Amino acid sequence: EETTVETPSTPSEPIIEQPIATPTIEEPKSTETPVEEITTPEVPEPPPEENLDLLRQQVTSYLTERSDRLKQRQELREQNLQAEKTRLNAEQQQAAMTRLDSSIKRIPPFIKRLRTLTEQQRDALSRDMQTLNLTRYISEVATALTEAKLKMSDVWSSVQICSLLHQRYPDFSMSLYENWLKVLQKETLNDNLSKVRVDLRLYAELITVHVLPIQQSINHLLTLLTALINNDKDFSNLTILISFCRLCGEDYAEIFSNKIRKIIVKLDENIDDTNPSIFHTNELKQQIRQMLNEYFQKLSVYLIDEYKQLQKQDQLMKRTME
Repeated sequence: EETTVETPSTPSEPIIEQPIATPTIEEPKSTETPVEEITTPEVPEPPPEENLDLLRQQVTSYLTERSDRLKQRQELREQNLQAEKTRLNAEQQQAAMTRLDSSIKRIPPFIKRLRTLTEQQRDALSRDMQTLNLTRYISEVATALTEAKLKMSDVWSSVQICSLLHQRYPDFSMSLYENWLKVLQKETLNDNLSKVRVDLRLYAELITVHVLPIQQSINHLLTLLTALINNDKDFSNLTILISFCRLCGEDYAEIFSNKIRKIIVKLDENIDDTNPSIFHTNELKQQIRQMLNEYFQKLSVYLIDEYKQLQKQDQLMKRTME
């Protein structure tokens, strides 16, 4: 008999279905060119409108100060000229002075105070002067006034004191001038620039109000200005000349503020900027103005050269730092 042997059947492994990968379809690239955004150009803001009232105020203030300054000098000049015309003779002068105090206790302290003259002391010095007989001390008084170390704000007070002395003492003018020749020498102008700056203005003001002998003093002033301009290789005298132009420039060179003149033109109004200084001749003004113009031209060339040198140094430093 045939026997059949049954072989055990092995279970079949489960079939795992793999997912079918679908290919990614790339979106077609757009061929359209991007539209540029249209930007509107920025409109610059208009400059702020100038305050015309403020400009008028600046002009009015400048012209008022200028008019007051000219009037102040004109009045003092007329007083000095009038005193020269109505001087007492020698006998009358001596008789008038004998009634005043000439004691040794009062005069030396008075002269000492002149060396430290300030605007605050002016009235007290003027009162004391009316009671003192300084006839024998005129040289010492002149020396004290020329050697005093003044501030610029004290200059006009010194001019007034000198005017009172000139009106009372006939020989004061020449004594003061001789002392200025010792103090303001062209060879020593660079020794003390700050004092020269003040002294030059005081000297020029004394000429304007007719305290100093006119022709000799003007000649010496021209000598000083020539020395300050021609011997200034490094322009160290610039501050002295700027101060002279600012404070005495109208009297001696017809210098008028360029800023104010431009404002007057801009306002286009009927503003009277005439009434020039008439204390000195036009020939003198033109001569000094020409000297100052030449100095300005030299200064301009000097500054341009200095600027070019600085540019070269800057470029050289940049190369070395690379």
